[in-house]
Amino acid sequence: MPAQPLSTRYSAIRKRSFARHFDLFLTTSYLRSTDGRIEHISQDVYRNFQPAAEERAAYLRSHQARSLSEQFAHGQTVQSLDTAIRQWRADNPSLEAELRAIHDKHHCITAEEFKQLVSSQTGELACEYCELTESDFRELIERGLVRTKRLSTRGSTFEFDCRDPEQGYTKNNMALCCYWCNNAKTDEFSPEEFKSMALALAAVWRQRLSTQSPGLR
Repeated sequence: MPAQPLSTRYSAIRKRSFARHFDLFLTTSYLRSTDGRIEHISQDVYRNFQPAAEERAAYLRSHQARSLSEQFAHGQTVQSLDTAIRQWRADNPSLEAELRAIHDKHHCITAEEFKQLVSSQTGELACEYCELTESDFRELIERGLVRTKRLSTRGSTFEFDCRDPEQGYTKNNMALCCYWCNNAKTDEFSPEEFKSMALALAAVWRQRLSTQSPGLR
């Protein structure tokens, strides 16, 4: 399965990780404020950031809200949160860049740890969830048994999933997986909940390999 260079994929993971983690941080900072503004942010505060369970729950509600006028915590609306975050980011571009560097060092998997996700595996690479191997997917693709229209961008390489979305892109929380498992698991299911579904997907793939004629190419 052809793949982008690991350095390119790591850069994309790190960028995505910062976007999610920093959004959680700004939301939590807003909830901890007393006047509806985001203040008292420093490098040390971000370096040591640990959200409480109720703050994570409020963050989730803010993203699940159906309208900006919906309240998500302490009587605050999603609109007021959005306004506060936009204002802080407009006022603090230099500080945000400094905090991004702290994120990359303290709140994200390192480049070496990321490399180990692939190089530490013995034998052939395989999806952690459905357990199909790199050669299984290569055969499915070469025989024209894959129907997704996104194959030019996803499906021909393994991807990286956060086992627990709350823990983010950190060491010991990332799984090597196929596009189909990553797309189906999302943030909704734990690895344990998803395992039976992944194995059901694997059974379908294996049935295609054993019974279907090659598709038109």
